[in-house]
Amino acid sequence: MNRRNTGYLIAAFPSGFLTLAYCLLMLCKVFAIITGMDSTAEHGGWLWWTAVVAFCLTIAQWPFYLLWVAISKELSFRQKVGWCVVIFLLNMFAMPYFLWCKFRQTTVSGLLAIIGRQRIRDYLK
Repeated sequence: MNRRNTGYLIAAFPSGFLTLAYCLLMLCKVFAIITGMDSTAEHGGWLWWTAVVAFCLTIAQWPFYLLWVAISKELSFRQKVGWCVVIFLLNMFAMPYFLWCKFRQTTVSGLLAIIGRQRIRDYLK
């Protein structure tokens, strides 16, 4: 395995943890609401600890991903701004997606694929 692939593999662990942690938190909260179970910090300690770690990882990873977008040579200025907005708004889902797009070297088409409005896609091209 080369250094590039090793770097992506290392970055995938915290990035993937975010998505799994938030999805697990959401599923447990929905389950608690449906069943009427108490899911406070005292009763669901592992769940809240997972959420706190995931939140801290999100805050810690934002600067790295935003810097990575800023120094990406294949992106235009508009595309960099687009990726920054996407990463900020969809953080736990956008970070692994950006990582996947960088790994596959499809960051431009990956960004355009998730933009719903044609006018915005045309602006970012």
